[in-house]
Amino acid sequence: MEIRALQAQDIESVQNFTVNAFKPIFESFENIMGEKVFPIVYSDWRQVHRDHVTNFYNDDNMTCLIAVIDDKPAGFIVYHMQPAEKTGMIEFLVVNPDYQNRGVGTELNQYVIDIMRQTGIKVVSVSTGGDPSHEPAQKAYEKVGFKPFPNIWYYQYLD
Repeated sequence: MEIRALQAQDIESVQNFTVNAFKPIFESFENIMGEKVFPIVYSDWRQVHRDHVTNFYNDDNMTCLIAVIDDKPAGFIVYHMQPAEKTGMIEFLVVNPDYQNRGVGTELNQYVIDIMRQTGIKVVSVSTGGDPSHEPAQKAYEKVGFKPFPNIWYYQYLD
């Protein structure tokens, strides 16, 4: 596996696998939130996630990396660091469904953590959902040493 900077010609492929990877998560969200709330909160999640990839790429404060296996993008990670505060954050991680459960997410996480450590970062944070559809992400983060901090979001539809 090669890990390298995201390039403009990678964006469409990363957008496509990002949408595919997030599909089961948003199906879960729809079941949890219900048919009234979900379409209001996540009316066009596919386009939003496509835009995330482009926006991260165009943001000079973010570093975008991809994992490549056999010349195909297998994973995407975005992070930023604040060296003066000795903090960093993994903003986004997604693994191409064709390469899930092969250690891609773990390797990307560890790669970024190593960069941060070498830069003098002392605290790294990441967030993910707490619902069952996010269990693979939770496990990936815990596998490289992250400790969960509980957080709950509540939604209510108003008639």
